[in-house]
Amino acid sequence: MFEGSNIKRIGILAAFAVIVIGLSVFIAMRQGLPAYGASYVAGEAYSGASHAPFVESARDTLPDYGPIPLESAPLDPAFVLLYENADMAFYYREDRNVFAIRDKRIDYIWKTGLDAPFPSEVEDFARGLSDSELDEMSIYRLVRMSPPFIAMANSAITIEFFNDANALIMRSSMPQAGIASTTLAGTDAPNRFIMTTFFYEIDLTINMHITFEGTRIVYDIPNEEITGTGRRVLSAIHITPFLGATGGAIEHYDTGRRFFDPDSQEALPMIPGYVFVPDGSGALIRFNYNYMSFSEYRGVVYGPDYGQSQFFQMDASNHVPLQNPTMPVFGISHGNGWAGFVAYATQGEEYMEIVAMPHQNTTYFNFAYPRFVYNRIYLHVYDRRGSGFFTRPRYISDFRLSMVYEFLADVDGELACYVGMAQAYRAHLLETGQLQMGGSNPGIRVDFLMSDISPNIVSHTQIALTTISQTQDILEELSALGVKNITTNLLGWQRDGITGGRPGNVSFRNNIGSRSDFSGLADFARQNDIRLALIQDYFVINRVQMSYLNNAAIHLSGQHITTDITDIVPNAAPVTEQAFARPERSVEWLSRDLRALDFMDYHMITGITSRVISDHTGQGITVQESRALLEEAFEAASQSHGLFLHRANQFLFRFADAFMDVPVFSSQHIIQTDTVPFLQMVLHGTMDLFSPYANFSFYTERDILRMIDYNVNPSFIITHNPSHLLQHTNSAHFFTTEYGRYRDLIVEVSAQVQGILSQVAGYEWVHRQVYASGVVINSYENSGGHVRQIIINYTDYDVYVNGITVPAVSAIVL
Repeated sequence: MFEGSNIKRIGILAAFAVIVIGLSVFIAMRQGLPAYGASYVAGEAYSGASHAPFVESARDTLPDYGPIPLESAPLDPAFVLLYENADMAFYYREDRNVFAIRDKRIDYIWKTGLDAPFPSEVEDFARGLSDSELDEMSIYRLVRMSPPFIAMANSAITIEFFNDANALIMRSSMPQAGIASTTLAGTDAPNRFIMTTFFYEIDLTINMHITFEGTRIVYDIPNEEITGTGRRVLSAIHITPFLGATGGAIEHYDTGRRFFDPDSQEALPMIPGYVFVPDGSGALIRFNYNYMSFSEYRGVVYGPDYGQSQFFQMDASNHVPLQNPTMPVFGISHGNGWAGFVAYATQGEEYMEIVAMPHQNTTYFNFAYPRFVYNRIYLHVYDRRGSGFFTRPRYISDFRLSMVYEFLADVDGELACYVGMAQAYRAHLLETGQLQMGGSNPGIRVDFLMSDISPNIVSHTQIALTTISQTQDILEELSALGVKNITTNLLGWQRDGITGGRPGNVSFRNNIGSRSDFSGLADFARQNDIRLALIQDYFVINRVQMSYLNNAAIHLSGQHITTDITDIVPNAAPVTEQAFARPERSVEWLSRDLRALDFMDYHMITGITSRVISDHTGQGITVQESRALLEEAFEAASQSHGLFLHRANQFLFRFADAFMDVPVFSSQHIIQTDTVPFLQMVLHGTMDLFSPYANFSFYTERDILRMIDYNVNPSFIITHNPSHLLQHTNSAHFFTTEYGRYRDLIVEVSAQVQGILSQVAGYEWVHRQVYASGVVINSYENSGGHVRQIIINYTDYDVYVNGITVPAVSAIVL
């Protein structure tokens, strides 16, 4: 029986759904118009036969209506020139702790803060004027900006610290009597300065080194230069949180009644542009006036450190998981590509969060900034029942914080949009050796699910879905059907399958294949130009595999870090709880496996590729030490095997021959207005990129177009036997995998995607333009300067580009 309140709630949701669908159709009708434009030459095309109507959403990228030239207001005389070069001039206003950056290439001024007075300053100024003086000027103040927020909006540094009740307090480096004092001192180099801020309230001193080089500002805070007794209560540091902020609202001073009239409030002009965040493939948060409060975007770079999370126990749910940034980078564009910057961490990124605050959140401004976390509250447990109290660790994290802000401008072929941000960041990674050019080979990934365990009366039974001989038969058939450049990964290949197979303990079962059978398949793969790897997770473990003692990571509370997965697995599943492996064990198991699998040329690694955690077993290790262990282990592994990495974090990019399950969407937070292939543009040409499995709702015609648009190769996971055999296993989520159902689709998708992408193989991806709603033009250039373009038409109507027809739901190469 439904209670009345539930019926009412269902009715409200149904009505809301009708409204949303109606609005979507209306938007589609308004935006569904053919596009006309520049001249191109028609080329080869593929086109699907049937399709659903195109409705633009946040999964797409909005059309480009820029760049829009912008003018800057004159710089206040209070700003003093610090340093100047051919392209940039850097100024500083001491009383407000604001830097101004003039981009001389386009005569545009950025400020690291709002450069705004406190409300009390404005009131005192107004009260000091005569009636005649008031009549001659307009006086206003910012709305919803309390003194602490004004200080934050101006300051180069804002800190968070814990008070005696473990509540977070925010203070900023803008000079304020009794709160903070800041001095800027020069050094022996004319482009280097040291900004020293003393926070009176907690006796904390922070020295931030500032370097102006070319079109960049580099901020550096060495760990040893955070001093004072207040260090122990420091929680986080924000760097220039209001750089590039736009929006705001003001209220005017009533000269007759001599007070600020709340009825006179008005919104300030919103600069056209957006914040870029590395959520999934990449997302834009366009500057908008919002009419309700929205939550901010908060991305935890490299994922949360479960060793220092608030609780040692977690519950898994069926909600769509949020995607953690794999790169410590974000950016802001003004004028839709007229001016912009890309900001990235070069040290301390393991402790970094990327925060983007939308208009109508706490303030009326849109702004974004990096937040570096030094300490957090956790539940300290003191008995077996889980009783405890909230406290903070005895010591804060020790790390060096370094941020680079690189300013972009629409000049001399440089792009100041998300494409330019991707190009600048890619150049940084290549220059520093964090990426290596390796080419890209358009192909297809066909993975095989071989086995998993199902419970029986005594223990469990291994369910065989695909044997080695069946795997070879399928690969031979696909090759005969014209499928080329196959990459194959085997999942559940070892004794006890996916769930029970123990990392670091290579063991085969004859009902799947013996060691010699696997070695024979590896020989077959080499002879047929198939890249073959075995998949192993070195992060998630369970009690069927092993004891947690000395294997599972320990939380700050002294307990094993565990996740209850009861709600996302079948009732009879053999495992309902998971733990996370100690980093030292993970790298030990990886080394063992590679020694035992010396007959394999490739190995696919998952788990530790997208997670880095601290472990508090014994003396413990920090996330930085954990990262160092991983880098050392992957360096050694790459000497003996080619490595396929699942959703790898940036510090592992240089070891990857292929990136598996590269995200093609964002987390789709409501404030995210666009999805963009930022990650793909950064990685293009350095490794092969493979999409999520097409079996599971990623095989429609528009999904195939997205693979072409994002330059990623298609992926499938298949089994020889029906997938319903997995219904009582932890792999029940692989609900549709039978090869017989997917053979024709594999052949078709492979031909469609490779047919397009092979024509730009070896080319550099130099630009992406959304020409009209649902119409994308990707430009590629080879070393000889020859340019090719791929036009993707997601819409359900033919579009015309200066007389050239691009059929509905198709892509053509020019």
